[in-house]
Amino acid sequence: MPSAARTRRARSANLIGVLALAASLLLSACPKAGADSPTTATAAPSPNWWLSVADGKLHRGLDEAPVGLYVGGDREGERFQPGGDIEGSGIIGADGEPAVLELATGRVVRASEPRPPPPFVEGALTAAGFSPKTRKVTY
Repeated sequence: MPSAARTRRARSANLIGVLALAASLLLSACPKAGADSPTTATAAPSPNWWLSVADGKLHRGLDEAPVGLYVGGDREGERFQPGGDIEGSGIIGADGEPAVLELATGRVVRASEPRPPPPFVEGALTAAGFSPKTRKVTY
Protein backbone atom coordinates (compact mmCIF):
# COMPACT_ATOMS: atom_id res chain seq x y z
CA MET A 1 0.00 0.00 0.00
CA PRO A 2 1.45 3.41 -0.96
CA SER A 3 2.38 5.87 1.71
CA ALA A 4 0.42 9.11 2.21
CA ALA A 5 3.39 11.16 0.98
CA ARG A 6 3.65 9.11 -2.23
CA THR A 7 -0.10 9.52 -2.84
CA ARG A 8 0.16 13.31 -2.37
CA ARG A 9 3.13 13.47 -4.79
CA ALA A 10 1.20 11.46 -7.38
CA ARG A 11 -1.84 13.73 -7.03
CA SER A 12 0.37 16.83 -7.32
CA ALA A 13 2.03 15.43 -10.44
CA ASN A 14 -1.38 14.67 -11.97
CA LEU A 15 -2.64 18.17 -11.13
CA ILE A 16 0.46 19.78 -12.65
CA GLY A 17 0.00 17.67 -15.80
CA VAL A 18 -3.65 18.70 -16.10
CA LEU A 19 -2.79 22.39 -15.58
CA ALA A 20 0.02 22.22 -18.16
CA LEU A 21 -2.35 20.62 -20.68
CA ALA A 22 -5.03 23.26 -20.03
CA ALA A 23 -2.48 26.07 -20.41
CA SER A 24 -1.18 24.66 -23.70
CA LEU A 25 -4.72 24.31 -25.05
CA LEU A 26 -5.54 27.90 -24.11
CA LEU A 27 -2.33 29.22 -25.67
CA SER A 28 -2.87 27.27 -28.89
CA ALA A 29 -6.41 28.70 -29.19
CA CYS A 30 -5.27 32.34 -28.89
CA PRO A 31 -5.43 34.34 -32.11
CA LYS A 32 -2.01 35.34 -33.35
CA ALA A 33 -2.94 37.89 -36.00
CA GLY A 34 0.18 39.22 -37.61
CA ALA A 35 2.47 37.51 -35.09
CA ASP A 36 5.65 35.58 -35.80
CA SER A 37 5.72 33.78 -32.46
CA PRO A 38 3.37 33.29 -29.51
CA THR A 39 5.44 35.69 -27.41
CA THR A 40 4.68 38.59 -29.79
CA ALA A 41 1.02 37.78 -30.40
CA THR A 42 -1.21 40.84 -30.67
CA ALA A 43 -4.67 41.40 -32.06
CA ALA A 44 -4.80 42.98 -35.50
CA PRO A 45 -5.89 46.62 -35.29
CA SER A 46 -9.44 47.28 -36.34
CA PRO A 47 -9.80 49.51 -39.42
CA ASN A 48 -11.53 52.91 -39.06
CA TRP A 49 -14.42 51.54 -41.14
CA TRP A 50 -15.07 48.12 -42.62
CA LEU A 51 -17.56 46.85 -45.17
CA SER A 52 -19.01 43.35 -44.76
CA VAL A 53 -18.58 41.48 -48.04
CA ALA A 54 -21.56 39.19 -47.34
CA ASP A 55 -24.17 41.96 -47.05
CA GLY A 56 -22.43 45.20 -48.12
CA LYS A 57 -23.12 46.92 -44.78
CA LEU A 58 -20.68 49.52 -43.50
CA HIS A 59 -19.48 49.32 -39.90
CA ARG A 60 -17.42 51.69 -37.76
CA GLY A 61 -14.27 49.86 -36.64
CA LEU A 62 -14.09 51.55 -33.24
CA ASP A 63 -17.60 50.33 -32.42
CA GLU A 64 -17.41 46.83 -33.81
CA ALA A 65 -14.57 44.42 -34.68
CA PRO A 66 -14.67 42.99 -38.22
CA VAL A 67 -16.54 39.71 -38.67
CA GLY A 68 -16.35 37.31 -41.62
CA LEU A 69 -14.96 38.55 -44.92
CA TYR A 70 -14.54 42.33 -45.00
CA VAL A 71 -12.72 45.22 -46.64
CA GLY A 72 -11.17 47.84 -44.36
CA GLY A 73 -11.04 51.51 -45.27
CA ASP A 74 -12.47 54.95 -44.59
CA ARG A 75 -15.80 56.68 -45.07
CA GLU A 76 -16.09 59.91 -47.04
CA GLY A 77 -19.60 61.28 -46.67
CA GLU A 78 -21.92 58.41 -47.50
CA ARG A 79 -19.33 56.57 -49.63
CA PHE A 80 -16.82 53.94 -48.55
CA GLN A 81 -13.18 54.17 -49.67
CA PRO A 82 -11.47 50.76 -49.39
CA GLY A 83 -7.87 50.63 -48.25
CA GLY A 84 -6.81 47.18 -49.44
CA ASP A 85 -8.03 43.76 -50.46
CA ILE A 86 -10.50 41.43 -48.71
CA GLU A 87 -9.49 40.26 -45.24
CA GLY A 88 -11.04 37.97 -42.64
CA SER A 89 -12.42 34.47 -42.90
CA GLY A 90 -15.29 33.05 -44.90
CA ILE A 91 -16.21 31.25 -48.09
CA ILE A 92 -14.49 32.47 -51.25
CA GLY A 93 -15.54 31.31 -54.71
CA ALA A 94 -19.01 29.95 -53.87
CA ASP A 95 -21.33 29.06 -56.74
CA GLY A 96 -24.20 31.42 -57.41
CA GLU A 97 -25.49 34.13 -59.72
CA PRO A 98 -22.54 36.16 -61.10
CA ALA A 99 -22.45 39.61 -59.52
CA VAL A 100 -20.22 42.47 -58.44
CA LEU A 101 -20.12 44.17 -55.01
CA GLU A 102 -19.77 47.92 -55.51
CA LEU A 103 -17.62 48.97 -52.55
CA ALA A 104 -18.41 52.70 -52.54
CA THR A 105 -22.08 51.99 -51.76
CA GLY A 106 -22.16 48.32 -50.68
CA ARG A 107 -24.66 47.57 -53.46
CA VAL A 108 -24.63 44.18 -55.22
CA VAL A 109 -24.89 44.55 -59.00
CA ARG A 110 -26.00 41.51 -61.00
CA ALA A 111 -24.06 40.55 -64.14
CA SER A 112 -27.12 41.48 -66.26
CA GLU A 113 -26.86 45.12 -65.05
CA PRO A 114 -24.24 47.68 -66.14
CA ARG A 115 -20.93 47.14 -64.35
CA PRO A 116 -20.25 49.82 -61.68
CA PRO A 117 -17.08 51.91 -61.66
CA PRO A 118 -14.21 50.71 -59.44
CA PRO A 119 -13.66 49.93 -56.66
CA PHE A 120 -15.59 46.65 -56.71
CA VAL A 121 -15.26 42.94 -55.96
CA GLU A 122 -16.25 40.22 -58.43
CA GLY A 123 -18.13 37.21 -57.12
CA ALA A 124 -21.51 35.54 -56.89
CA LEU A 125 -24.83 36.18 -55.19
CA THR A 126 -25.77 33.17 -53.04
CA ALA A 127 -28.52 32.35 -50.55
CA ALA A 128 -26.10 33.38 -47.76
CA GLY A 129 -25.25 36.70 -49.43
CA PHE A 130 -22.40 37.83 -51.66
CA SER A 131 -19.38 35.53 -52.03
CA PRO A 132 -16.22 36.99 -53.60
CA LYS A 133 -14.43 35.12 -56.39
CA THR A 134 -11.03 36.02 -54.87
CA ARG A 135 -9.69 38.35 -52.17
CA LYS A 136 -8.73 40.93 -54.82
CA VAL A 137 -10.41 44.35 -54.98
CA THR A 138 -10.55 45.92 -58.45
CA TYR A 139 -9.46 49.57 -58.28
